[in-house]
Amino acid sequence: MKKRIILYIIGALVLISGISATAYYFKSNENKQSKTDNIVKTEAKEISYKGKDGVNALELLKQNAKVDASPEGMVNSINGVSADSAKKEFWSFNVDGKPANEGAGTYITKGSETITWKIDTF
Repeated sequence: MKKRIILYIIGALVLISGISATAYYFKSNENKQSKTDNIVKTEAKEISYKGKDGVNALELLKQNAKVDASPEGMVNSINGVSADSAKKEFWSFNVDGKPANEGAGTYITKGSETITWKIDTF
């Protein structure tokens, strides 16, 4: 009788462990998926994503890509791709296809907007 109870307890613990591991796996994949769901388009020299109400464009960029930026907010590279200053290139910040009128660090996005960063020339 005692052996049977111990076997039931062990079986229950194994079942609970399996369920927990499965839930953790799906939850961690859900977080990865939701992070990339926001990205509309990515190319080597361009990245686009949806805005998010109340969040500035630079913070959203950092949530969607690997970013190297100066303390002042000037973007040097996105996902390892740098603009070539010798070719007069820079990373431009656009909202719904139009150049932004302010810096990405101060521009508060809206969920209805598409934010695009692309290498442009001056």
